[in-house]
Amino acid sequence: MNVLKKSNIPNFLSVFRILLVPVFVYLFQVSKQHGLAVGVFLLAGVTDVIDGFLARHYNWISNIGKILDPFADKCMQIAALLCLGQSGFVPWWIVGILVFKEFVLLIGAFCALKKEKVYVQAGWYGKAGTVAFYIIATLLVLVENMSDSLRLVLGVMLILFMLFALAMYVVNYKKNIMHSDMKSEVVK
Repeated sequence: MNVLKKSNIPNFLSVFRILLVPVFVYLFQVSKQHGLAVGVFLLAGVTDVIDGFLARHYNWISNIGKILDPFADKCMQIAALLCLGQSGFVPWWIVGILVFKEFVLLIGAFCALKKEKVYVQAGWYGKAGTVAFYIIATLLVLVENMSDSLRLVLGVMLILFMLFALAMYVVNYKKNIMHSDMKSEVVK
């Protein structure tokens, strides 16, 4: 099997995003170069958009990509949340809610992949939540002298975006399962 095919570019970008996670954490937590860390964070976001575009546009979707892409996204988001909490940019209770949401999504995605013919694809609500995450996290870090109340408002907005996306994924997952079960009953 030839690994160096164009159709593997989305998978390479996902691996690249995973490799950016420790770079981001080092820059943010160890060397306290928050501006550079945000640059790495945004680079991960851009490669996510490119990888998704290439996979859908050229039909370069693969089984490994269905796992790598969300795994890379969740790794970066969880790392960013933990860094934001550790550095005091957001309260820990906000970090806890959002990290819990990310783990629920990861577990749900893996369960969906295990089920026959059920694949939960990113919907507009998940993409909107991710965009909100990138914008709000960037603002929290780069806007100097932000008041604690504004940080709290942004954190709560982020929770609302992310919990809405989670709720929509649960609804669509249930629809997919019901649709899948109905098809298998019709075939029997």
